[in-house]
Amino acid sequence: MALDPEYLHSLGLEIAKKKYYNASRVETVIEELHRRAAQLVAENASLQEKLESLSYGRAEIGEAILSAKTIAQQILVEAQDEADRIVAEAKETAARLSAEAETRQRQAIESCAQREQDAVAHVRDFYMNLREQYLSSIRTLDGEWQRFLRALGEEGDVPTDGLPADLDEKLGAIASQFASLADESSDGE
Repeated sequence: MALDPEYLHSLGLEIAKKKYYNASRVETVIEELHRRAAQLVAENASLQEKLESLSYGRAEIGEAILSAKTIAQQILVEAQDEADRIVAEAKETAARLSAEAETRQRQAIESCAQREQDAVAHVRDFYMNLREQYLSSIRTLDGEWQRFLRALGEEGDVPTDGLPADLDEKLGAIASQFASLADESSDGE
């Protein structure tokens, strides 16, 4: 049995049949019950509407959650694709830079070797020029010395008062050194 105004009105009739009541008090209670029942019915209807609205909102929230999950998954896939692309580009750049570094290193080594060869050739040329100048100086000095000795022999008796007594030994030592230098120079050529 539903609690509605008709039920309450029929309740009022039953009480009236019992004849031992105060009519105004009973009417007040019945009116209070009618008013309270009307409030409960209205509150029940309002709660039913809220429940329906919440059910509808729940469906929307569920759809929003599913949509958010789909979007999040799509964002993750796109982020992973972007990360993979960036990693691939970084690997390509690293490989390119490594190849460039190896090329530059090889060029630097070749350049260093070439400079070393050039320096060796320059030192060798400088040494040969210096040696040639040295030998030329020795030949010139030897020629001057020979002329001096011939001049001594041509003059006849040259006074030996001012010459050192070991002049022959010194001249022999110088001649030996010249000979050994000449031998070294002919061996090195």
